[in-house]
Amino acid sequence: MADFQPPAAPKKAEKPEEYLVVQANLEQLEKLASLGVLTAEQVEAGKRHGGLEVRLPAHLVAQFVTPEQYDRLEIQQFARQLDRAGLNPAARLFLSAGRPLSFFGSQLLLLAQPLSQIAYGEKDPAGRFSRLLEDRRNVDYLLTELEALEKERRSLRTSKTGLTGRNSRRSTVSSTDNKDRKNL
Repeated sequence: MADFQPPAAPKKAEKPEEYLVVQANLEQLEKLASLGVLTAEQVEAGKRHGGLEVRLPAHLVAQFVTPEQYDRLEIQQFARQLDRAGLNPAARLFLSAGRPLSFFGSQLLLLAQPLSQIAYGEKDPAGRFSRLLEDRRNVDYLLTELEALEKERRSLRTSKTGLTGRNSRRSTVSSTDNKDRKNL
C-alpha cells in the first residue's frame, strides 16, 4: 500500500516581468541576436527595414537606450497603466493642477521611499517616480501622452459607432420617433 502524500501547497503567483517596446537600430539588432533574444531571420528582416520594433524585458532595455529614452519609455508605460485603469481624466486634472509643485511632490516621494522599499523591495516605485517628477518636462510629457491616449480612445469610439458628436445620436433617435408618430 502506497503512502498517502498530501497535495503540494500552491506556489505564490509571481508578478509577471514587465516588457517594453523599443525601436532597435542595426547595431542593437546584432547585440540582441548575440544575447539570444532575436533569431537570425528577425535580424535579417530588421536589416532590410533599417531597424526593428522589439518587445524586451524591462531589465534588458537599460542596455539599449539612453537614460532619457528610458525615462520616456517609463512615462509611456505609466500613462498606459493610468489609461487602462480609467484614471486618465483624473490624472490629467491632478497633473495639470499640481504641475508647478512637481518638484515638491518628488521630494515627498523621497520621504516615503523607506516604506516603499520595505513594501516593494528592489522594484521601489517611490524612488523611480520621484526621479521622474524632479524634471517638469517629464510631467509635461506625461500629460501629452495621456492626452494622446484620450484622443486615440475617442477616435476609436467614434469609428465604432459612426457618430461624430453627442447631437448625432439624438437626431437619429428623434427622426425615428417622428416616423413612428406619423404612423399612429
